[in-house]
Amino acid sequence: MLLTLDKQGPLYLQIYRALRKVILHGELSAGSRLPASRAIATELGVSRNVVLLAYDQLRAEGYVSAHIGSGTFVAQQLPELAPLPAATIAPERSIQHQVSAYAQRALQARSPALSSAGPPPRYDFSFAEVAVDTHSLEIWKRLQNRHARSVLGGRSDAA
Repeated sequence: MLLTLDKQGPLYLQIYRALRKVILHGELSAGSRLPASRAIATELGVSRNVVLLAYDQLRAEGYVSAHIGSGTFVAQQLPELAPLPAATIAPERSIQHQVSAYAQRALQARSPALSSAGPPPRYDFSFAEVAVDTHSLEIWKRLQNRHARSVLGGRSDAA
């Protein structure tokens, strides 16, 4: 696989785009097997996980199918292509892309109009977010002090 990676951009995207281009240009025909992820990773000098991310993206968009133990194969029928809406591309990276109809539906499903419908959630379960209201902090301090006293047996390290 002849591909020169640009260390400035995401490596998996570069591999994904190169493989997608090869598939769309018919260099890999329907049903043909893609090279093993380990082989591509070794050839390009990248982590196998980077190649697996590219393969996952191809599979999510319907360009390939994976068969555990057998490999990854070009889909028998390629997804219908549609141009990516310009509004979803950041201005500094306005590159023309085409995505499958499945990806189009996924992009439409995450529209702000859908996510803003209804009242706001009562509790924020966002990953790595900390509740900073004073009531929660007071409860946290009390619990922390109670646990410290039980571990230290009533002693303190103030000596």
